[in-house]
Amino acid sequence: MPYYKPGNWVPHCTAAMDLALDKLSPAMEVCRNSSTFGRVRLSAAGLVSVGPTQELYTFPVTGDGACK
Repeated sequence: MPYYKPGNWVPHCTAAMDLALDKLSPAMEVCRNSSTFGRVRLSAAGLVSVGPTQELYTFPVTGDGACK
């Protein structure tokens, strides 16, 4: 798969699939408050469509953890 070739792979974590828009904010809050992965640095949150995979939007995160 081309996604895993050197220079192409980006560490990520799928937080949810088929998430209704009204569930997005609560889901982000659960991720934000989770200690499952320990201390991490979030640089962006994105929306992706699968089949075929297509990045729909990326939300950069500022230094204070707020989405721009």
